[in-house]
Amino acid sequence: IILCILLPIIFLVYLAAKEYSIKNLMTIVSFKILALVLIVSFLSTDTFIDSHRKFFKQPLWWSNKSTIQYNGRINCFIYYYGKEKQNKSKLLKNMSSNVNISDALYPGKPIKMPNIYIIVLESFLDPRMIQDIQFNRSPLANDLLQHIKDQGFSYVISPTWGGTTSQAEFELLTGIKAYGKIESAEFTVMKGGEVNGFVNNLKDNGYQVLGLIATGPDFFNSELAYRSLGIVEQHFLGNSNIKKNGDRYIFDGDLLDYDIKIIKDMLKNGNKPIFNYILGMYGHAPFGRNLKVRPDIIHTTYK
Repeated sequence: IILCILLPIIFLVYLAAKEYSIKNLMTIVSFKILALVLIVSFLSTDTFIDSHRKFFKQPLWWSNKSTIQYNGRINCFIYYYGKEKQNKSKLLKNMSSNVNISDALYPGKPIKMPNIYIIVLESFLDPRMIQDIQFNRSPLANDLLQHIKDQGFSYVISPTWGGTTSQAEFELLTGIKAYGKIESAEFTVMKGGEVNGFVNNLKDNGYQVLGLIATGPDFFNSELAYRSLGIVEQHFLGNSNIKKNGDRYIFDGDLLDYDIKIIKDMLKNGNKPIFNYILGMYGHAPFGRNLKVRPDIIHTTYK
C-alpha cells in the first residue's frame, strides 16, 4: 500500500524536476504543502463542521449511508472525522472519573440467571389506554391475558416518540438515561468498544447474547452500537426471505416465529442462560399493511 502511494508521487516529482529548476521546484512544493496543511487544518475545525451544513445536504443523523449517497464519500469522510473530534471533546468534558456505572447499577454477580427476552415493537402500546374508544372484542389476545396478572401491564416510559427508536433501545440495553448530549442519539457516537451497561454486565457473567433486528444495519450506526452495548451476535433481517406477502417491513409474527426456532436450538445445544433481544419494525411509518393476508379482526367505535 505504501509503495502504491509513494511510486506515483516519486514519478510526479521526477516529471516536475525535468520542467523546473530545483529552486523553483522546491518553492512550488513548499507552497503546495503549506496550502495542503492549511486546508487540512481548516477541515478539522469546528468552523468547517458548522459551515458544512450550509453548503451541503443536511447529514441524516439516523443513516450515515444515505448521507454518503447524497454528499459523497470523501466529503463525508472529512465531515465525520471532524464530528468525531467534536464528540470526543464533548465526552471528555462530560466524563466523571469518579463514577463506575457497573458498580453503581449492578453491584455483585446476579444470584439467579434466568433466560431474559426483551421484545421491542414499533408503535406497540396497550390499546386499553386510549380514551373514549370501544372495542368489539378484547384487543388483547387470550394467550397474552393468561400471563398478565390482574389484567394489567407494568408500563415503561419511553424517552422518545415519533422517531429516534435508538434512544429507547439505549435505555433498555444499558439501564442509563438517553439524554443525547453528545449527538442527537447515543447510538451514533459508538465505535464498537465495550460500554458499561446492562447487557455487557450479563455477558460478563456468562450469558449468551443474541440480537434479532428486523431492519438492515444502516440505521443509527446500529451495527457498531449493538456491539458496544454487548450484542455481538447480530442478525439483521431487513433483506432476508422472512419478509413476505409484499410487506414493506417484516411482520412481527413472522419475526417472532423465526426467533423461536433459533432459541429452541440454543436451548437444546447450550447450557448457558440466554439474553434475547428482538426489535420489530412492522409498526413503523408509513404503516403499510396487507389487509388481504391480515384483515382487521378488531373494530373500534368512538364514544
